Amino acid sequence: MHHEQSGLLSPENEVGLFGELEFLRDLLLSGLPAMLAIEGWEGPFKGIHDFRVGNGAIEVKTTLSPIGFPARINSLEQLDDSLVQPLFVVGIRLTLNSSGITLPEQIDSLRNILSKTPQALAMFNSALLNVGFLESAANRYDRQFLFSERKIMRVFAEFPRITRKDVKIEISKVKYELDLDMITGCDVDFIEALYQLKAI
Repeated sequence: MHHEQSGLLSPENEVGLFGELEFLRDLLLSGLPAMLAIEGWEGPFKGIHDFRVGNGAIEVKTTLSPIGFPARINSLEQLDDSLVQPLFVVGIRLTLNSSGITLPEQIDSLRNILSKTPQALAMFNSALLNVGFLESAANRYDRQFLFSERKIMRVFAEFPRITRKDVKIEISKVKYELDLDMITGCDVDFIEALYQLKAI
């Protein structure tokens, strides 16, 4: 994620960060120790996956789209479960709604949860800086997001994706878009995903 000249995240990156934080909150509220949750959040540090939890990885995709669920896949490695298992895709759908909360409000509520673990809080603040969220620009984020849906899918053999083994060696980089709404048969509930990750 890159911030613009203005010191603000782009609208797309703002939505992406909100979605990752929504999932981070779910992890913290599930009882995962704060340090494990924060250490596992690799999205801000250009990790292949947004989260490494337990013995696996989680890729979070967020959309404001009311119809379909477009998810951008940024590399051949992102959905390659031969590199890490288990591997999950989490789709988070948000709506813009005046009863929702802004990105800075969501960050404050997470800081509140993390305040009992000062080291995790410090790491959280450093991750936000790395992503390009600047405290000085916080009052300029005025879009209010309301959580609408979460889907969790395990990446198995039949999961639609493009990986290194699917393309000729001369192709060095691939980016593509998936419609998560069209994928069936891979859904897992949240606690089950944490069990499969051996996170709880």
